[in-house]
Amino acid sequence: MPDFRAMRDLAYKQAVAQVTAAQAARLGVGDAKEVVTEDPQELQPQPKVVYVRRNLTVAEIILVFALAIGGVLGAQAIWTLATDVLPRLEIREK
Repeated sequence: MPDFRAMRDLAYKQAVAQVTAAQAARLGVGDAKEVVTEDPQELQPQPKVVYVRRNLTVAEIILVFALAIGGVLGAQAIWTLATDVLPRLEIREK
């Protein structure tokens, strides 16, 4: 059975050390390398994500219009079927 109290204490100490080091680095006081981390992924540099805005292509605009028109016509067809065609159907027993 794992010792949850020890795990919680260790996590608390690591969190306090991280926050203290982050505040010291932000204020420029002390050395920010004082934090000891056991996670090797934190030591690897994170890739920089760049978002690029671009205009829509003609094919994308046509696709958007086609989907919009298809959606409207489909909704109208379902409404017509439900309100006009279905009430006219009769079920007959022999």
